[in-house]
Amino acid sequence: KRGAVAPGALGGLSNALASIDPKSLVPAPNITRKDISVSGAQGREAVQAYFKAVAETILAEFNPLREGETAVFLKIKESGDLGNLNGLDPVITAYTNAIARIRAIPVPQGYESFAIEELSHLTRARDALQAIRMSGDDPIRIALLLAKRGRLDTAYRAFLERNSSELIARGIPFTAHDSGLGFIDENKRP
Repeated sequence: KRGAVAPGALGGLSNALASIDPKSLVPAPNITRKDISVSGAQGREAVQAYFKAVAETILAEFNPLREGETAVFLKIKESGDLGNLNGLDPVITAYTNAIARIRAIPVPQGYESFAIEELSHLTRARDALQAIRMSGDDPIRIALLLAKRGRLDTAYRAFLERNSSELIARGIPFTAHDSGLGFIDENKRP
């Protein structure tokens, strides 16, 4: 029958899928020091102000969204309609805007690597969502990209955990009302 899969073919498909290089699905961004502006500012206040500005930018771009990417994917799962991928458009726009705005925030000396890695993570997440959005009705490609998106999210959480530990070790305090507190792991907050 046309479109039918022979019982033994699924193992071959699984092997073929496993051999696909996920990097070819979403190329890594090349964010470098020249993509950020470094200020001459140093000290706790400068670092606190920077992290507050980054957090406030992220909140300002993503909080107004009616649906985040998880809600879009749940809707697709429930309906089975890949036409709902257009629901990712506002999320992709929020990522694009956040990236542009964060690039413009002057980075205090000593925090350049954080800024580069933060922008890299945000760019990879956006690019993965754009690739999913452009996958049309190819469920295998979408599945691979969703797995990639999950790995990117795991890597981002690990990055934030490392950053949280560094901020604590450097004695950078945030109050309960500071947006920058979002960069400190909840389990490590004072």
